[in-house]
Amino acid sequence: MAGVNVNLNVDVVAFIKEIREAAKTTTDRQAFVRDTLNRMKLKYPGSNIMVFNLGQDYTQRFKNIKFYDSFDCGGCKFGVWAFEDGTFINKGEGGWENWGFSGIFRRSGDYGREVKFHKN
Repeated sequence: MAGVNVNLNVDVVAFIKEIREAAKTTTDRQAFVRDTLNRMKLKYPGSNIMVFNLGQDYTQRFKNIKFYDSFDCGGCKFGVWAFEDGTFINKGEGGWENWGFSGIFRRSGDYGREVKFHKN
């Protein structure tokens, strides 16, 4: 029987657990988005970050994704990405209760819902 290699970065596992616990302790989606965005900026400095309510329609074309996971908060599932560059189009509602992002970007389109991210 061949050996199975398991390569888990315990630091990332603990980090994901922290975000999941934070999501469980609040129904305030705005607070969750802001908190998760801040945690991601600390964990992935120099990366572009997106936190988005996956219950809404969107288009995502990120390159060199360093992190992705989804988390439940306030009855909504949020996608969380750290990445190098790419484009994101929010086809739904804006506001902190639905999305937050940071990095080097330029917004365009209807209400700035198309975001083009550039390498840091």
